[in-house]
Amino acid sequence: MVIFSSLNTLSGNGGIEKFNRSLISALDKRFIVRSLALHDASFSEYRENHKGYSGSIIHFAISFLWQCIRTDKIILGHLNLAPVALLSTIFFPKKKYFLVIHGLELWLPLSFFKKQLLKRVDKCITVSSFSSQRLQRIGIPREKIQILHNTVGVNDYPVVQSQSNLEQWKSHYTSIKNSFIMLTTARMSSNEGYKGYDRVIKSLPIILKKIPNIHYVLVGKYDEQEKQRLDNLINQYQVQNHVTFTGFVSEDELRIWMTQSNLFIMPSTMEGFGIVYIEAMASGTPVIAGNKDGSVDALAGGELGMLVDPESVDEIANAVIHIHNNYEHVLKGEALRAAVIRKFGFEVFSKKVEEIFS
Repeated sequence: MVIFSSLNTLSGNGGIEKFNRSLISALDKRFIVRSLALHDASFSEYRENHKGYSGSIIHFAISFLWQCIRTDKIILGHLNLAPVALLSTIFFPKKKYFLVIHGLELWLPLSFFKKQLLKRVDKCITVSSFSSQRLQRIGIPREKIQILHNTVGVNDYPVVQSQSNLEQWKSHYTSIKNSFIMLTTARMSSNEGYKGYDRVIKSLPIILKKIPNIHYVLVGKYDEQEKQRLDNLINQYQVQNHVTFTGFVSEDELRIWMTQSNLFIMPSTMEGFGIVYIEAMASGTPVIAGNKDGSVDALAGGELGMLVDPESVDEIANAVIHIHNNYEHVLKGEALRAAVIRKFGFEVFSKKVEEIFS
């Protein structure tokens, strides 16, 4: 039996939660997996061997430590589980511990518990070369690190959408139907200013000189402070008619945005991997990403999409113009989807999981 512990597995649909669900599915092929999630609802019916604790750290800790008695392999899904996980390494030092690292958690100051946990675990499983290098810079030996890229399922982001959903979407966004659509999907937070959407807004005046029908769509939740900052930027650069915020959308609508946009763009600087890149490419949509973080792995070093200096407004603008002007020859559609599935499909992911944990 394998124990998989996490902060969230069901209570969210971000990259970490999707990774957790994929990892559990892959582990299920070979092991009996008992999964525990601190913040998932306690009444979850996700799977027979899954338990949520609705944020109760005491109940989670007791259950986690009890489950650790019953297995030799313990997977820690997030560094923020350090206080409880460290107790386990003290009580059960002969167990084998795997710690999953996504990236951003390494940029924050590390507590005593986190530093100790990093030293005590047998393996650090991380999602990109970028995060691996960051681990090495804080003293984790390379031989202790395994890279396990994010994955996307074959049927998760179909290139062709249902006609009824598509017609409903088109009726809602008639004002941009003849536009060249650039898309970013992200949580827009004043505490997470590394996604690069503000620099895309700054690049719009340059792009508009060459592509007058460009329209930039930002999909995702935002806090009011960040929305105000972006509105101020939009007004400053006088691009009010070329930017749309959708706010939160359903998974069905997100899939439509992925397939109907001409280009996905997110020139981030601290992305651990960026599952949204492979989701966009699995939808057949070309991608522009930054060349300074885990995005490099997601785009296979530029093989699957275009990498730019994420801090250069000129490079961002020129990349958009290049893709627009050469759109017939850009890797997209079913060809791009097939290339992404070959590189990041669930079968590839599952084989790597078996290699790491067997």
